[in-house]
Amino acid sequence: MWASILSGITMIALNPQVFQTGTWIHAKLTVVVVLITYSYSLSYYLKQLQNDTCTKSGKFFRAYNEVPTLLAILIVTYAITKEVSLVFSMSMIGLFIFIAYMIMKKK
Repeated sequence: MWASILSGITMIALNPQVFQTGTWIHAKLTVVVVLITYSYSLSYYLKQLQNDTCTKSGKFFRAYNEVPTLLAILIVTYAITKEVSLVFSMSMIGLFIFIAYMIMKKK
């Protein structure tokens, strides 16, 4: 994670004009910040599990495990296409909400 963050900062420092290429870089960096926040939330849940104070179910963690997949798809798509498609982004978020719902629903 830190190698990726440092290489990203280096890329931006060497080529600050990347911010003038469109909104895709802003969207990508926003999703990267969400991914980093997600990573730190895992440490929070790990400490709760180690202390046996976690109230989240196994289904929650199965659904929560899908978050980095969604974020990675968005990050890579923004970087490859160099554009932000609102329809694609909302479709992917909707798909992953549906997947999480299917995981969490009672049988």
